[in-house]
Amino acid sequence: MSAESIPSTLEFDSNGGTYPPHGLITPGDHGPFVVVTTWVKMCLMVLTLAARLATRRNWSRDNITITVAAVVSILYSVVVHIAVNHGLGRHRAAIGNRKFYVYSRARYATQVLEIIILCLSKSSLLLVFLRLTPSRPAITALRLFAVSILLWGFAASFALLFQCDRPQTWDLTPSRCHNQDIIYYSNGVVNILSDVVITALPAVLLFKVQISRERKLAVFGIFAVRAL
Repeated sequence: MSAESIPSTLEFDSNGGTYPPHGLITPGDHGPFVVVTTWVKMCLMVLTLAARLATRRNWSRDNITITVAAVVSILYSVVVHIAVNHGLGRHRAAIGNRKFYVYSRARYATQVLEIIILCLSKSSLLLVFLRLTPSRPAITALRLFAVSILLWGFAASFALLFQCDRPQTWDLTPSRCHNQDIIYYSNGVVNILSDVVITALPAVLLFKVQISRERKLAVFGIFAVRAL
């Protein structure tokens, strides 16, 4: 469906009147894609957290960590929405300087919030593994891996905070920012590799556990869902 065929208002036969569409996707504005994707991911995370807390009604360290991650995720979704309303998904030439000012600050905040969410969610899973394994070598390895995740989080946040010239480090004008491709790609590689390790950890930890193969596969499948 082309942008021209979409009405500027949605008409209903009831007494509800007419309502503007929540977002209009055009060749020059892909912002609504970002909004929908962000809020769907946030809702899935909240629903998953609710199911997790409903089945395990205790505030263990892993539950507290993932709850904090969910709260930060809601804040992240709100800030992304602000960024979309002020130009995210559109060409720089299509938005004015005032909107770009707000967009830059919002986008700047979302980059750091995203790293915080990733570190908290990964740490929550590692805390689950620490609670389930009795092996001292495995516990030591998990703790070292958790520390490496936190160190990456600090390093990535620092790089994102100072990717552009001071004093207005939040101003994402391309001419003011440096090595952005290196920062973004390196963060993406570390994120993917750490997810691969976390996905494979249940298979390693359950290798010597005296349970049936079917149960091992079931547990591994539950944790492997995050790879999707």
